[in-house]
Amino acid sequence: MARRAQGRSLRTPGRRPEPESPARPADPTPLEIACARTLHWLNAEQLATVRAAASIERIRAHCRIGIDDNNLRYLVTGAVRTSYTDQGCRRRLSNFLGPGDMVQNPFFCSPGTFRVFETMTECTVLRVPVEPFAQAVVGVPWKTFKESVTATLGTTFSLLALNTRLRGVRAISRLAQVLLDLASRFGVQDSSGTVLTIRLTRTDLSALVGCSRQQLTMLLNELDKRRVLSNRAGRMVLDVSKLTTLAKLGRTGIVNLANPPLPPCFQMEHAPALGSQAGAAAPEPTEGPSPAR
Repeated sequence: MARRAQGRSLRTPGRRPEPESPARPADPTPLEIACARTLHWLNAEQLATVRAAASIERIRAHCRIGIDDNNLRYLVTGAVRTSYTDQGCRRRLSNFLGPGDMVQNPFFCSPGTFRVFETMTECTVLRVPVEPFAQAVVGVPWKTFKESVTATLGTTFSLLALNTRLRGVRAISRLAQVLLDLASRFGVQDSSGTVLTIRLTRTDLSALVGCSRQQLTMLLNELDKRRVLSNRAGRMVLDVSKLTTLAKLGRTGIVNLANPPLPPCFQMEHAPALGSQAGAAAPEPTEGPSPAR
């Protein structure tokens, strides 16, 4: 009996040891949460590569967000107001950005157009260097990626940029912008200026500018008097430097190519939507005396 009692005491020393539970995963860091929210379209390997080079910026309300060409910025939390300055040096509201939106001046936007990003609330921004991003996502340098996007979607982007530049500016500035855009695509340089290799009807040109054919005729006659353009065998010959100056005209009296004052047709500001038949929508200009040469 003593042996059995001793055996029982050896077999039942106490409760069985419980199996070890798996270690609890560590809580995600703010950087991991930000990358997962804004770059959710990347796979796990790409996300890890981008996250290794990324960082977080916290910005107070009513402050401007600085941008540069070497980093991409994504809004993680908060709200941002986007604006730009038009050709008349007036600040115009462009859009509002929310979580997940890119806070960046796109590389495909028109030269000289810079947007201002102002925080409306306290914001958290994810900053990602462009080179690790391009290598992780498409496996090529950032420069190659930009060139590929521009070659593929450049036409669409240029049309959007042109529509943006034509909003809210005067008739002469709209015409100058359209002619400059045509010169960049179909212009051939010679001793007399830049010759457009395509023939444009006044109906098409007035639709692009957003004015009636009568208004367009007045504008073209005025540009001819000021030697900004001429006609050679049905083709326009442009003075690009003077057109560039006129494209920046936003308010009456800012630009004076030749001493005579600008006539009323140069001062018309409002225009119908681009691409519409503007002849019936736009008011006819008041006839005025032509300035002396």
